[in-house]
Amino acid sequence: MRNPLFIILFILLLHSCSRIEISENEQLWLLNEAAFTSYGFDFPDAPQGKYSKFKLPDGAIEIVYNYKGFAEDSSVLYISNTITIDKKESDAEETYLTKAESINLSKVFNSELTLLEGFSFGEESILYLWLTDHEPIGNYFQFRQNTITYQLLLQGFYFSDLESWIHFFENTIHPAISKMKED
Repeated sequence: MRNPLFIILFILLLHSCSRIEISENEQLWLLNEAAFTSYGFDFPDAPQGKYSKFKLPDGAIEIVYNYKGFAEDSSVLYISNTITIDKKESDAEETYLTKAESINLSKVFNSELTLLEGFSFGEESILYLWLTDHEPIGNYFQFRQNTITYQLLLQGFYFSDLESWIHFFENTIHPAISKMKED
């Protein structure tokens, strides 16, 4: 297990990054609330969340979309989608491990993560069902391919079975990340 001091230093490092402009093409790489309309959410003015792009001190680029809001039926949906593009594959491996371990901090918030086994993508990946008080509330997905680390945290919507997740991945996440290769 990583030293908690390392995680704290990593968080401090993130605060020393500079904000840069995100292009419209880069925004297409990330999921926003419009990706959930076919699952019963209605967001007529999507996207309403916030896109951000940062250059980290080591030269890595981090692109982020965060949304927290209500659908017309008062359902709450929280989306945090991050893509980190490191300069070297070894840096991406470290980014992947640090992000994977930071999600384990959820245990502090009376939550638990249940690994959904049987799905893999990229060189490394994890998929969790996120539970609070033993009730599903969301998912956490992360993968690494070469120098790219992809992270998706959902709350207020979840996939509890692998078949539904694979359908979602193939129809939303995979097409979005495929646009990265085109740019």
